[in-house]
Amino acid sequence: MKYIRPSIAWSKIRARKRSRLENRPQAGGTGRFQDEKTKESSKLMIPEFRSEFIQKNLDKWIDSAITAFFDKQLDQDYIIHDGDIKIVDKENTGIVHERMTWSQGIHQFL
Repeated sequence: MKYIRPSIAWSKIRARKRSRLENRPQAGGTGRFQDEKTKESSKLMIPEFRSEFIQKNLDKWIDSAITAFFDKQLDQDYIIHDGDIKIVDKENTGIVHERMTWSQGIHQFL
């Protein structure tokens, strides 16, 4: 088993969050990431065979998490209907797309 420190991921999230929010007004959900809950000494165990896959995709997952938590807004970009996330075409028609999903894990993060 290999170990990965959650603080590494959190530091990447904080850096990306800062760079994305520099040139725009403060997003509504910025309090969602709670740094005080992540201790430097805590570790996540990951199987050796998954290590390369996780390291390869970690940046993409972090970007998707930031997009989901800070760029997508409930009742504007998406709604929750019967426990499912439905995408709203807010810029054009306002229609709820029943079968559409976001890619790169954004849908799963929401």
